Amino acid sequence: MRLAVTAVALTFALGCGSGSAPDKKDDPKSTNPQRLQGTPTPPTPTDPKAAAQKFVSDFFAALKAKTATPEQLTTEFKKVIAPPFGADPAGFSEVRAQDYLNDRAAVTADQPKVEVADEVAFAAGNPGPGGRVLLRLVKVGGAWQVDWLSNGPATAEAVTLNGPEGIAGVGFAAAAFADAAMTKNYTLVAAAMTLPGKARIAPPFRADADADRGFNRGLLTDAVVAAFGSADRATLAGITREKDAATVKLNLTAGDKKTELTLTLVKGPRPGVWLVDRFDVK
Repeated sequence: MRLAVTAVALTFALGCGSGSAPDKKDDPKSTNPQRLQGTPTPPTPTDPKAAAQKFVSDFFAALKAKTATPEQLTTEFKKVIAPPFGADPAGFSEVRAQDYLNDRAAVTADQPKVEVADEVAFAAGNPGPGGRVLLRLVKVGGAWQVDWLSNGPATAEAVTLNGPEGIAGVGFAAAAFADAAMTKNYTLVAAAMTLPGKARIAPPFRADADADRGFNRGLLTDAVVAAFGSADRATLAGITREKDAATVKLNLTAGDKKTELTLTLVKGPRPGVWLVDRFDVK
């Protein structure tokens, strides 16, 4: 993988003294090099894709070395993967977020290639012993942060995330949903779906956690298991998009059995985020 590195050079225009006499202290025409400093040239703009690729490369290396930190994750993603142990105004646990990062240490050796679309970037590593790595990055305060991080099964198909943000974002969301289902990470399955979609598939029926959550986790898990079965490979068969809705066709493979799964996705609440609203097995 080749990284494009942008060099930043600062140059100063320095005047030269005549050598015949010292410059006067208050002479505005003084050519004293210590008094006349030129304005530095503006830095060369950083290539967004190169900056995102460097962030991913550094973050990827930190994952494998177990030096990645929760500060590199968005608050929204930490709330998904690291619920607090009790009432916490932050809405997440730093300890659980760190554990999640440490658990991703056995990732494939292949560094994900980045595709940038404005303030969002997507990256997918090729399948390997540690499974496929999926990353979504967003700009927070002008710097990249990880807004999604997941592993797929080692048998997962390679994903190409190119084209406009709408298409790349839809493809990423479909791959993330399928990976979460095939690795039985039902927390991420739920995070990859809309609340109305989850409530429609798994309506709440308890007065405590279900009411606060808006859906029943057990019923949602059962529905996902029924749809995916023992599939360990999901092949993208097609994407169609119309405004804020999209349809994705996936071919699931479980041994010799093949199943077609249709995902309906809608735009999420933040740039670059698409969510599964329903899934149907043909």
